[in-house]
Amino acid sequence: MYDLLIITHLPAFYKVNLYNKISENNRIFVIFVSDGSLQRTKDFVSSEFTFDHHFLSSGSFESRPKIKSLLNLIKVLSQIKYNKVIVSGWDLFEFWFAVFISRKKNNILALESTVYESTILGIKGVIKKFFLSRISTILASGSMHRELAKKLGFSGEVRITKGVGLINKNIANSVFTPTERSSKRFLFLGRLSPEKNLFSLIEVISQFPECNLMIVGKGPLKSELLSICQDNIGLQDHVTNDKISDLFIDYDFLILPSISETWGLVVEEALHFNVPVIISSHCGAVDLIEHGINGYIVDPDVDSLKSLIYSITTGKKLLRSADLSTYIHDKDVDQINCYNNL
Repeated sequence: MYDLLIITHLPAFYKVNLYNKISENNRIFVIFVSDGSLQRTKDFVSSEFTFDHHFLSSGSFESRPKIKSLLNLIKVLSQIKYNKVIVSGWDLFEFWFAVFISRKKNNILALESTVYESTILGIKGVIKKFFLSRISTILASGSMHRELAKKLGFSGEVRITKGVGLINKNIANSVFTPTERSSKRFLFLGRLSPEKNLFSLIEVISQFPECNLMIVGKGPLKSELLSICQDNIGLQDHVTNDKISDLFIDYDFLILPSISETWGLVVEEALHFNVPVIISSHCGAVDLIEHGINGYIVDPDVDSLKSLIYSITTGKKLLRSADLSTYIHDKDVDQINCYNNL
């Protein structure tokens, strides 16, 4: 008998890290819908499992044979026994099947969508409310995720986990103090897509020629972004996880100006390497930032970004925390305990 059955999309490294820790105190079985994705790099997935698991399909998650995947799920569920089931969303029919064949009191949703990017009105809102009618407990990543559950009328238990998984910590971090930073070197690390609000970021940094911005990632907006980059703004391709520390050591701030972001794992990685974060108020990981302590929270519009950058670069705003990695350690402990106490 397994304590927990977890059904999730992919063996993302941060989820596998979390499940490995949970398995130290619980007997868990994890069903991954697939083992890869066309939209993710190879280092996004992990194969270091310390728990029982099964893949419903192999190859591209996006092109998986859905009927075959469902039949495989039915077969696996008929062969194992479990107390509670955790599904990682409401976007896959595999999740719907799992919660409708299990008793509501045993159904748990790991909610990673926020109130900013998830539709709550119209037919989509009705569908989500119907799904939630089969859920007894929500593991909400943060306060924005809890707010989404509230707006959808969920009346069951909601626990805030403070994350979507555990980052890799196998690379030693370096401790910086505010006086060692120039406060003029900014790093963006992520997908080059519209919701990241990079055109506004470039517009703002272009007005501060004494500052430098490096945009690291790949995505559909790459050519457009390259065409408007000024001399103080660079753009380079995605960096693998084992090279991330080399990036962070050269910059004073990570900046994430997204107009919507379900979480933002890069925020945790920055804090782990003791790099403070400028984060949009619309990012799920905003709960990890204490304004003026380990970073700054800003509205994702040009005027607000410009005002904050001006205050930082002119020395009118100084951070009060030197060792930022403790925020991630404490967050991870809380997240693991959320699962251990189900």
